[in-house]
Amino acid sequence: MLVSQQTISQLEAFNKYAKFISDHFGVSVILDGTKACTDGKTIYLPSLATMNKEEIEVLYCVLLHEVGHVRHSLFTPESFAPLKTKGHFYICNALEDARIENKLMEEFDGAHKVFQSLYNDFASDENFMYRIFHQKHNPYRDWE
Repeated sequence: MLVSQQTISQLEAFNKYAKFISDHFGVSVILDGTKACTDGKTIYLPSLATMNKEEIEVLYCVLLHEVGHVRHSLFTPESFAPLKTKGHFYICNALEDARIENKLMEEFDGAHKVFQSLYNDFASDENFMYRIFHQKHNPYRDWE
């Protein structure tokens, strides 16, 4: 795959942003993961090597979202103990996502626009969301 100069510039810009996030929030950002997630100390994002312009753009949103989990979510065994099924996890995770994003929007002026972009522009593409989160379906659509 040929990589354009514009894509190289985007990769460099994203790497600088990830380093800023890492330094500012005291969290590691790993760009070789297989999906986007965090354990509360490290944020894992998919490798940028095979991503196009739009996919790199959404990672800015996803990285901010994961920062919200690092700042505001509990990652203790006790916090996960009540979750007995995958469905229960999806419901609790959806509520936690909304909670942490609302907190980020209170803390950072630009967060509202970032999350609006994530949900309005990117989340409707199920193939793309699978590449980022490794979910074969959108659990929120199960309830429509």
